[in-house]
Amino acid sequence: MSAFQRRMFTYVGDNLEISMQPELQDAEKPVVLVAHDESCFSSFEGKQTIWMEKDRQPLRPKGQGKSIMVSEFLCECHGRLAQTPVQQLLHPELVKQVQEKAIPIFKILHPSAVALFAFDNSQNHHAMAPDALVASRLNLSDGGKHVENTRKGVFFDNSGSPSAICGLQLVCR
Repeated sequence: MSAFQRRMFTYVGDNLEISMQPELQDAEKPVVLVAHDESCFSSFEGKQTIWMEKDRQPLRPKGQGKSIMVSEFLCECHGRLAQTPVQQLLHPELVKQVQEKAIPIFKILHPSAVALFAFDNSQNHHAMAPDALVASRLNLSDGGKHVENTRKGVFFDNSGSPSAICGLQLVCR
């Protein structure tokens, strides 16, 4: 990244409103950083209050509910990399999104510059295997919906000895 920094525009002023052009060598083109990020919003997250009758226990869903992913490309000088404010860049495959949307739009906005794409695939930080042991998928007490078996794992007991977890409740020594 630092190798490209001298070819990037810098911004000064109280609100970074003044663009300073980089000093380029012969035949060099300026580099514009285009960052990609995505966020996923679930329908059941953040629900702290609910309407209910007095003296009733709240029935909260176990899972995260339906979700929507917002995926954006941003550059310092133009903000969202889109042709119109309404246009959404929501192709299922990121490579297709870059090739068919981001690069053509970038070429229109910066015809004499080189794009430097930076990706933070943060949704993968939340990705879990279908058989992962996830607390929100477990029953709080006996009964209720059957929970599928999870993959084998390891935990350390109070003495620091490793023990294997086989399924949800069976502990193997």
